[in-house]
Amino acid sequence: MVSRVDQDREAPAEHRHLVMRVVVFAVVAAVAAAFVLDNTDDINIGYVFGDKAIPLILVLVGAMIVGAVLDRLGTWIGRRTRLRP
Repeated sequence: MVSRVDQDREAPAEHRHLVMRVVVFAVVAAVAAAFVLDNTDDINIGYVFGDKAIPLILVLVGAMIVGAVLDRLGTWIGRRTRLRP
């Protein structure tokens, strides 16, 4: 059984961990936003049957979204495999 004193010691550590994650996320988001907003030129994207001019900002935002989805998917798969006996 966990005593009240142990619970009080764990709560600030969990809070610090959450605050650190929020701060790191905010810094990464600010750097990403600055990078994306600085690169607004059009670029040519080559497809199998031709190419098309697309704003670089859309390519960067799309790549960030795909990266975030793959990160969450990888984290979910990793947790799921660790929890299996």
